[in-house]
Amino acid sequence: MVKDKIFKREFASELFGIAENDLQAARALNADSLVRKETAMLMIQQCIEKSLKALLCHMEVSIPQTHDLSLLVDRIAATSTVIPSQLASVDFDELTPFATLRR
Repeated sequence: MVKDKIFKREFASELFGIAENDLQAARALNADSLVRKETAMLMIQQCIEKSLKALLCHMEVSIPQTHDLSLLVDRIAATSTVIPSQLASVDFDELTPFATLRR
């Protein structure tokens, strides 16, 4: 069972800043031919995960303590927040293993 945690709304901007840093790390890792692509993909997955959690935090919704991106998107959708069509059509199940099995 996945545990939930509630954070103060102010933490959302800090969490989003960490997500932005993860994206920069992914770009740097991807540019290095000696680095496994799975390592860069881990940082991309982490960027998305933290961005989704930052949104939940901003909305003052409990955050599931998981790496499952689909679960996070479902939690956002459950708040009646309109999910952009570009986001709704993404298969996040392809990215989740980079945070668990493939790292």
